Amino acid sequence: MQYADDAALASHSPADLQHLIDSEVRTFNKCGLVVNASKTEILCQLSPTVQLASHPQFHARIQDLNNVHHFSCLGSIISSSCLLDSNIESRIRLASSAFGRLSNRVFTCRNLNTSTKVRIKPVSQSVSLRGCMHFCTALWL
Repeated sequence: MQYADDAALASHSPADLQHLIDSEVRTFNKCGLVVNASKTEILCQLSPTVQLASHPQFHARIQDLNNVHHFSCLGSIISSSCLLDSNIESRIRLASSAFGRLSNRVFTCRNLNTSTKVRIKPVSQSVSLRGCMHFCTALWL
């Protein structure tokens, strides 16, 4: 899946993923593009039935790629454990922070009348918590 300058590759085995990476690198090179290995991260989400002796290492041309256990993508935190805990915690922290900033600017402001504050509160809560209801995960088997 290609999104702007990001690509997400999915495969069923480490060998298949390395083949996809090699194909992607060749295709990008033909178009005059270069894969920046220092910015490229590999996140493996293995099926519980798959047991590997060691974590697979991937490379683009001759450069090794970074293996990570979690990264952020479009506002979501994706983890190798396939759990949503860190994603949910992050979204709750962001919503709480946004609501706290709004509280300081609106609800404690003496220049706004009470009817305005009453109309803003439900809207601000639904907007702040909206991100907590939308999660994006990918499972690489």
